[in-house]
Amino acid sequence: MKSQFFKCLRIVCYPIGWIYGLVVMIRNYLFDAKIIKSTKYKIAIISVGNLTVGGTGKTPHVEYLLHILSDKFNTAMLSRGYKRKSKGLVFANTINANASILGDEAYQVYSKFPQVKVVVDKDRREALREIESSYSNMDVVVMDDAFQHRYVKAGLSVLLVDYNRIITEDKLLPYGDLREPASGKNRADIVVVTKCPIDLSPLEVRIIRKKLYLRPFQSLFFSTYTYQKPIAVFKEASSELTEVGSVLLVTAIAQPKPLKEYLEEQYKIVQSVSYSDHYLLSEKDWCDISERFRLLSGPNKYIFVTEKDAAKLVGCKYIPNDLKSYIYAIPLQIKILQGKQDNFNNKFIDYVEKNKRNIVAPKDQNKRYSKDWHNIGYRFG
Repeated sequence: MKSQFFKCLRIVCYPIGWIYGLVVMIRNYLFDAKIIKSTKYKIAIISVGNLTVGGTGKTPHVEYLLHILSDKFNTAMLSRGYKRKSKGLVFANTINANASILGDEAYQVYSKFPQVKVVVDKDRREALREIESSYSNMDVVVMDDAFQHRYVKAGLSVLLVDYNRIITEDKLLPYGDLREPASGKNRADIVVVTKCPIDLSPLEVRIIRKKLYLRPFQSLFFSTYTYQKPIAVFKEASSELTEVGSVLLVTAIAQPKPLKEYLEEQYKIVQSVSYSDHYLLSEKDWCDISERFRLLSGPNKYIFVTEKDAAKLVGCKYIPNDLKSYIYAIPLQIKILQGKQDNFNNKFIDYVEKNKRNIVAPKDQNKRYSKDWHNIGYRFG
């Protein structure tokens, strides 16, 4: 009933999409005609974003880039810090950072990549000026969710497209999910179709390529993700899970369905409770979660959350202490398909090598990149 209501509401709002689209097209024209100026910077800048609302996998792909780049270069990640409670410019390494100060996604990155400078600010231009002045040896900044942030001229622009929601078949908000017309894809240097099935066929690749109708200079890649072994969120929990009987999945993300389906394939009993994206769990919510967990049948039961949700649990005063030993996060790992991982990685490595500000790289010159993930130590708990 609720989904039918929203469907009807979108149809009623269809004319508003035309007005919204006109405003967006005028804005893009002003940037394209250089009437509104984009600022260029001395350091290499990589922008990662999408054309749609909802999850396309921005944070996992940003983490993938941080992994391959921070092996070799001095690297920073710049985010607006969505849903954070702090204001203005924040350098994560200069404070006692948490998800409330940085936002859940930025804190997730900070927790996993101690070698990366994490910066949050709504004003990206001001933040980049501060990064340039504060870190004279900074080589590259990866900007999260910045495809529409045209006030900054990124040297390499990455557009993420959900395999299940191809942008050329979508409509503008509020009728559809597009933030801007699908023609905005022409600004991207690299397009990644995300959340693909791991056995993506050559025929599907050709169909999607035709639907996207990219320009000759644009590179197209396909990615999928795999779920990794659960990791303890709090120090009260055992570092290794030996046996799992039943699971309560607690999520506050845009699209929890794939994770739930994965867990249902792995375990006999899986129950779930979902909240809206970026939602902060209240004391009442944790009382409800505790009761659901108590009623969950079977031995060896646990609470599983996403990495993004785990970031918000640190410092949460409402979590009952007796639950902390049962809470585990499920990490994601990105995989580039069609055997093109080396090609994909080297596009970013080569770009930064040609555009970094300092000429002496601070890391091992002989190590181009690592194909495997680090055993990154989390700062959770």
